[in-house]
Amino acid sequence: MALFEIHPVDEQIKALPTVGTAQGSVASFETDMTENLISCVAEIVAQQASGTPTPTDPKTIIGYSSITLTHTITDPFDLHLYTVNFGQTVYGGYIDCVIGKIVIDKAMTTINDLNWTYDSVNTRFYTQDLAGIIKPAVSNTTPLEGLSCECYDLSVASSSRQTDLSISANNSNNTYLILKDTNYTDETSLKSAVGNYKIIYPLLEPTVLDVSSVSIPTYNGENQISGNTNGDTEVKFLLTVGKKIS
Repeated sequence: MALFEIHPVDEQIKALPTVGTAQGSVASFETDMTENLISCVAEIVAQQASGTPTPTDPKTIIGYSSITLTHTITDPFDLHLYTVNFGQTVYGGYIDCVIGKIVIDKAMTTINDLNWTYDSVNTRFYTQDLAGIIKPAVSNTTPLEGLSCECYDLSVASSSRQTDLSISANNSNNTYLILKDTNYTDETSLKSAVGNYKIIYPLLEPTVLDVSSVSIPTYNGENQISGNTNGDTEVKFLLTVGKKIS
């Protein structure tokens, strides 16, 4: 008897399915099985026009109220589309379209929605309306990741370092959102000029919601899956043990 004789059980194990993962702006993978995806997670990233936003040259921010997944099979060529509605406009987070869960980690407000107090010493405005809701910055000399505005550039909360025509947030538990625009010294004038512009901010506690789900079958050969919400897509799929994973 050969020392490494193949046992019949070994052949059975080889035929068992395993889980593969693919990720990218287009998640590409090969499988020899025609089973539904285990998961399909797509990032949701708000779009903003390129360039530095200013009150005289604002950069529009656009969120998403749904996602459409494009599933391409290369040989033979075939195309399938799957759409999931969010039930609201989302400006940041991710969705698992197979499980039917959406995680929202950013929210939108406008300058008009908040109450601003003018700080004459540091010549800037601040509000605590979002304290306990907005995620604080790591430090007062570090811009808050995920904070953006249609009409102001991102800066730091340190009063000696925040640039004019900018937005920032501090690192206090009672987080301040801070606007510096030396053209204005009172809330009424500020809101009259820039009140309708959006602010996107990261949430201290993300919101998890149920949405409708979709079943996405895989096809023997190469599969390509992508979403239209401005981020990467990650899929988990089944294939036979020992098969190549792209």
